[in-house]
Amino acid sequence: MSNDTLLSTSDQKEALSRAYIYAIAAGAGYLVATQDFDRDGIDLMINAGGDMRPSLGIQAKATINLGQPTEGTYRYPLKRRNYDLLRLPTQVPRALERFPFRLTIP
Repeated sequence: MSNDTLLSTSDQKEALSRAYIYAIAAGAGYLVATQDFDRDGIDLMINAGGDMRPSLGIQAKATINLGQPTEGTYRYPLKRRNYDLLRLPTQVPRALERFPFRLTIP
């Protein structure tokens, strides 16, 4: 972190992940709700309108070291706790969104 930067590299990745999710949701006309605490493996909720009012829980991850894809798929190490929380049977579906970012840190 340089002397004039307030955000760490980790903070920057998190902020970019959230901004990306907000942009995609806004383009689709959906709302994004921020979770106050990440105790259940969900960072953000995407909410839609319509008769059923569907929602989707999002766990966002970002990396600056994505590497090369294997058979068209990128691999990302995920903590066991996060994996287990994402695969729980819940009323609101859950998704893991991974974002490759190229940050240049001075």
